[in-house]
Amino acid sequence: LETLEQEVAAHAEELQKMLHRISIERDFNESLLDTAQVIILTQSADGSIHSLNRYGELLTGCSEEELLGKHFVQATNRVETAEKETQQALLQSLATGEHTHIQRESVLIAMSGEKYEITWNHSRLSDQPGESTMILSVGIDHTERKRAEQALLNWNSSLEIRVEERTHELEQAKQQAETANQAKSEFLSNMSHEIRTPMNSIIGMTQLIKRTELNPKQFDYIAKVDYSAKHLLNLINEMLDFSKIEAGKFELEVLDFKLSTIFENLNNQLGESATNKFLKLVFDVDPGLSIPLQGDSLRLYQILLNYTSNAIKFTDAGEIVVRARIIETQSLGADILVRFEVQDSGIGISAKQIVHLFQPFHQADASTTRKYGGTGLGLAISRQLAEMMGGEVGVTSQPDKGSTFWFTARLGRGVKPFKADQTLLSVNPGIIKGSCILLTEDNLFNQQVAKELLEDAGATVFIANNGKEALDLLVKKHFDCVLMDMQMPVMDGLEATRQIRANPNLVSTRIIAMTANAGQESWARCLNAGMDDFITKPIEIQLLLTTIAKWLVRKPDRVVPVLTSTSFLKSVAVEATDTADASIIDLTILAKILGNQPEKIRKYVMMFLDLTQKTIIEIETALAQGDIATLSAIGHRTKSSARTVGAMGFGELCQALEELKGNEDTGKARDIVIQMRTLLTVISENINKDLV
Repeated sequence: LETLEQEVAAHAEELQKMLHRISIERDFNESLLDTAQVIILTQSADGSIHSLNRYGELLTGCSEEELLGKHFVQATNRVETAEKETQQALLQSLATGEHTHIQRESVLIAMSGEKYEITWNHSRLSDQPGESTMILSVGIDHTERKRAEQALLNWNSSLEIRVEERTHELEQAKQQAETANQAKSEFLSNMSHEIRTPMNSIIGMTQLIKRTELNPKQFDYIAKVDYSAKHLLNLINEMLDFSKIEAGKFELEVLDFKLSTIFENLNNQLGESATNKFLKLVFDVDPGLSIPLQGDSLRLYQILLNYTSNAIKFTDAGEIVVRARIIETQSLGADILVRFEVQDSGIGISAKQIVHLFQPFHQADASTTRKYGGTGLGLAISRQLAEMMGGEVGVTSQPDKGSTFWFTARLGRGVKPFKADQTLLSVNPGIIKGSCILLTEDNLFNQQVAKELLEDAGATVFIANNGKEALDLLVKKHFDCVLMDMQMPVMDGLEATRQIRANPNLVSTRIIAMTANAGQESWARCLNAGMDDFITKPIEIQLLLTTIAKWLVRKPDRVVPVLTSTSFLKSVAVEATDTADASIIDLTILAKILGNQPEKIRKYVMMFLDLTQKTIIEIETALAQGDIATLSAIGHRTKSSARTVGAMGFGELCQALEELKGNEDTGKARDIVIQMRTLLTVISENINKDLV
């Protein structure tokens, strides 16, 4: 009995300990449930609540006691019947074992009416013998996160709208700026023409006056007028250059050149000015720069001219040294970085004044403007040009001890000049004597200037006031050359040129454009219209005479007759054997655009051949279908490219193709196409011979 009592006591003690552990575990679990930041809910398969933790009470606004035995959805959610039915179906699927775990999002509406975004995880608890199925539901409150996400979404949407509005504003501002720039460029272009036209008269008249008998005082007066006019022209050129650079419309013209030629021109231009001030002009060139170079020689000359003329202007005694040194050479004969310097012994510049140099409309000191003149644009343009050539600018100077202005430029290695231009390097202007020239110009003063200058050179000059008058005169009389102004009333120079080139009897007429609009755009328009050359106003008499003489020594292009295929084959045979290659394709026209760059010339000529071969196939297809409209369109499309590369005869055949009217011209079209195919073969042979 005593032993039994001891066993019972031991079991009782063990039971007491177990109950104590259970109590501790229960308290821990209850504490865990109450402190968890999630809703923990147990409910039966029919949805009646068995338990709810403290966080669930806080969110719903109901105590566990109030909800016991009630359906959670019905007690807490003010929702539609469909939501209640969905919830009930969900619990049933868990109770029947169809699912063991379901995740679902819903909105919990508390008694206070506040809404919470809840993600529910419903799980089926293990069945206990004799007990009904229980469902454990854990709800995670995502309300704040979703509000933050929505706020971020709204903010992003608002930001996108603001960015879109700002982008639109910037686009409008950019468009307005571009429109303003375009208007400014057009204004400057027009002003250039308007200013250059009277300047042409002023400079031309002074040249005429200088040729007359003048006493010393009169000659002094007219020499000063001439100097002032050319100075004004230089200022106009600087303003136009600066405007083009600022508008981003300024492009470098990369050609082959020799540095010695630039220095010779510099000496010819400024040598007398230096001598008149008893200054010595010295050139110091790196021997490594004696090779042909490649770059924009005109802009290099422009910077050196600006630097050197400034040095002469601000120096009263001593010498001016112009240097050129190689400071960097890339491997495999690529680019060369050259440093140019102009050193003087003049008035010098202080450190404070140097800061303002190379900026638009700034000079070192306002007093220099009054004493020496100038716009302050020369150095700014020099800086921009040097940067466009891959270099930079700078100056070292001390007051009363002189200055050294420098700039660098990255230049390529040139090649031997293209052979087609060799015959043009030395032209005797005396060939003009006895020639008959048609001057097409609407300005009376310019007519007088050009007429008297040409007559002094021994030419006979006829005048046409517009393009229409020029066409009428050309039909009646032969002229060795036509000087054609571009802007005229009734008919401008471009349209007149196009009509001359369209006339088989006038197609070989030499036409030289004269215009106050300087720039590559004007030259391109002249070339596309069919002009041979281009002179910018104000016209320099020596340049005018040399340009005319250059074209007078050339044999006119043979006119390719649009007759029968037999007659054409005979004419081609004569061209191929009796005349120069230029009568088939004149590569000097393309060389004038691209400069002495055989690789580029070869590239564009071969491109022309390739495209034209394909065009011939198009033409023959259209001819087979009797499609005259397509033939005309192809002729119009191909004409300009043929003339651009110097294939003038082929261009005339394209012109003839373009002028076909209807089906009655089918026979004529067939003859033209045969001639085009034959001439293209001859052109190809000549190109292969010239560009080997």
